[in-house]
Amino acid sequence: MGLKVFISYAHADKSMLKAFRKHLNLLTLGDGPLVDSIWTDFEIKAGDIWKTELLGALEECDLFLYLVSADSLFSKFCYEKEFGRATERHWEGECIIIPVILKDVAWEFTPLKHFQAVPQEARAIQNWGKHASGYTNAVKLIHKKLDEDRK
Repeated sequence: MGLKVFISYAHADKSMLKAFRKHLNLLTLGDGPLVDSIWTDFEIKAGDIWKTELLGALEECDLFLYLVSADSLFSKFCYEKEFGRATERHWEGECIIIPVILKDVAWEFTPLKHFQAVPQEARAIQNWGKHASGYTNAVKLIHKKLDEDRK
């Protein structure tokens, strides 16, 4: 059985989220996919109570991906509520946290520094010559982590 993924991001990074999401979807494909579902706030439908839906998905996730940028660190909801709760769940052994470095920011001065980030060498995806290479590298490293944990 695959995992449930929750992606935390700042709305200012929506275009990068959409691109990353396409690459991440590869983890749901093939024989014995590593991932059953990938949740973002795009899953919230008209009439839903957004906070209830979001916090419910956060409580159910096995893998918490924090898309790191100055905007996501500035967002009290992303940083304090989502990452804060994910951190509690991580220390309770309930979820894995992987920071995905989208843009240059001094994230090393935050508690995110305790978690191994992707892509390789925590090089911001915006700095990869072709952003697709950064997304691909990040997904390969996430796949490797999940595959090793599954064994």
